[in-house]
Amino acid sequence: MDHARLGELGRLPSDQIASHADQVILTRPSSRSLYRRWEQQQWSAEEVVLDRDLSAWKRLPAGVRGRLEKLLINFLVGEYTGLDLLSPLLLACPDEDSLVYLGTQLADESRHTRLMQRLATELLGLPDDLEKALPAAWEKITPAQHELSVIERDLISRLNTARPSYVDWIRAVTVFHLVTESVLALHAQRTLVASLRPGGMLPGLRAGFVAMTRDESRHVAYGMQALRQGLVEGQEEAIVDVLATTLPLAVLVELDKDPSAAEVAQVRLVAGALKAEGVRRMHQLGISASAQEHVVQAMDRAIDGLADAQVRSQS
Repeated sequence: MDHARLGELGRLPSDQIASHADQVILTRPSSRSLYRRWEQQQWSAEEVVLDRDLSAWKRLPAGVRGRLEKLLINFLVGEYTGLDLLSPLLLACPDEDSLVYLGTQLADESRHTRLMQRLATELLGLPDDLEKALPAAWEKITPAQHELSVIERDLISRLNTARPSYVDWIRAVTVFHLVTESVLALHAQRTLVASLRPGGMLPGLRAGFVAMTRDESRHVAYGMQALRQGLVEGQEEAIVDVLATTLPLAVLVELDKDPSAAEVAQVRLVAGALKAEGVRRMHQLGISASAQEHVVQAMDRAIDGLADAQVRSQS
């Protein structure tokens, strides 16, 4: 996973891909070592070959194609949003090594956005113009995803001052790196990759998403290290405050307006997996047990609310 070229990434087994981010996180890499990883793990969005994907896309079962289309739309919005919001995080970072590393993440977000633009145009038929494609994509995201994006934008916009505060930077890293990147993006990338077997009908799509997942491992590892330092600096309250607000939205990120009973049941399964991911990250950070319980209770209340959505869908 660490050393494979783009053409080799799509053939890697799903279990290697799923465990990669945790392997990187557990090494507790420095910003400099993450920079070195970035130099060694370059790939090109323009070189992802989609010829077989294009011929196979229309032959996919309608249900499978619909789920993949929803994922690609979400990633188009998410990657462009990440590209749009990362600059304030970079400019407000507290040390020079972080500044150099976050420059690489900005380059990654540009590459991911370009790949999503290609997939949206070539597979989904959206306009090959972000200014035209993004409004249509925004209309298709879920209410929780929209609300989470608004909160993320608000937290990061606080950094656009002459002297941004460290606590505001930690809050922004919490939502951007832990919630959006570590919980939501990694889960969705792994889900998509696991649904496409190596050498299957959509090899370009799989290779591109495995490459993105490898990039995401670096992003998440950086965020975890920054937040561990934040805990050392006494910022647990700020981190937990953001998590208690955003993780309850994150677990419901797949809940559409007016869902059917079957869709609510599927959202509940995904919500359980996302909750487990959030709990695991809090444990890896070393957040206190009482603070973790506070966040878990907030997520549980959100998941319990799905019962009301299921009742409405059956009435």
